[in-house]
Amino acid sequence: MAHLAERAAEAGRDGLVTVVGLLFLVVFATKAALLLFFWLPGPYGAPPMAVAALFAALLTKVGIYAILRTFTLIFIHQPEVTRTVLLAMGALTMLLGALGAVGHWGIRKILAYNVILSVGFIVFGIALADGESLAGTLFYLLHDMIVKAWLFILGGAVIAIAGTDRLREIKGLIRYRPQLGWMFLLAAMSVAGVPPLSGFTGKLLILKSGVGAGEYTVSVIGLATSLLAFYSLLKVFILSFWGETLLNEGEQHATGRNAVLPGLVLAALSLGLGIGSGAVLDWLEPAVGTLLNPSVYIDAVLGAGIR
Repeated sequence: MAHLAERAAEAGRDGLVTVVGLLFLVVFATKAALLLFFWLPGPYGAPPMAVAALFAALLTKVGIYAILRTFTLIFIHQPEVTRTVLLAMGALTMLLGALGAVGHWGIRKILAYNVILSVGFIVFGIALADGESLAGTLFYLLHDMIVKAWLFILGGAVIAIAGTDRLREIKGLIRYRPQLGWMFLLAAMSVAGVPPLSGFTGKLLILKSGVGAGEYTVSVIGLATSLLAFYSLLKVFILSFWGETLLNEGEQHATGRNAVLPGLVLAALSLGLGIGSGAVLDWLEPAVGTLLNPSVYIDAVLGAGIR
C-alpha cells in the first residue's frame, strides 16, 4: 500500500487516478454495504443468529477499513471529488438504512438495516477527513462492532424463545427473560448515542466535525437517522417484551439463557468504552495522526534505503 501511494503521487493530480479510485470505491462499497447494500438483508437473515452476530460485527467493517485506508493514503489527490462522493453515499445509506429499519416488522430485517445505517454514518466521518472526525470514526468502529454483535445475540434469543421473528406474533417475553429485555433496551440506547454508553463519543465527534465543516444537511441526516434507529429498536423492545404474552407456560421454543452471559459481557464492554472514552481516544491518537499524515506510514514501510 505504501508503494501504491508513492506511484499514485508520481502520477500527479490526474483525473484517471481519481477514476480508478472511484472504481475501487464501488468494489469496497459493495463489501461495506455502502449504498450498494442490496445483498445484505437477505444473507444476514439466513444463518443462525450467532453467525449473523459475527457478520454484523465484522463483515462490513472490512470494506469500511479498505475505504478508510485507500482514501487517506492512495487516492488523496482530488479530495474535492472523492470526499463529495463519499458524503453523498454516506447520507443516502443512512437515509435508506433508517427507512428499512423503521419500515420492516421482522427482527432480522430491522437489525440488518441498522447495520446498513451505521455504515453510512461511519463513512460520513471518513469523508470529513479531519482529526476530530477520524478519531470519532475509529471510536465508532469499535463501538459498532460491540453493539451490533450485542443486538444480534439478544435478537436471536428473542427469536429462539418465540419461534418467530415477526414482531406482531411476539409479546410479553419480559416474563421469561427480563435480563434480555433490559439489555436490549440498553443496546438500543447505545445505538442512539445516549451517554455514558459507547455510542455517544464517536457520534458526538463526527457530528461536531460535520457542523464545523459546514455539512449541515448531512449532519442533520446523521442525527435524524440515529433517532430513527432508536425508534426501530424501541419498537422491537416494546412489541416483543411487553403486553400480554402470546405464549403459555412451556410453549416457548427455547429459554434464551445462553444469551445472558455474552449479553452481559458486551454490555460491560459498551459501558466501559463509553466511560473510558478519554483513554480510548488517547490510544487511537497515533492512528489518527498516521491517517492525517500518510507519509509517516510510507516512510516507516519504505525507508530511504529500500526506495
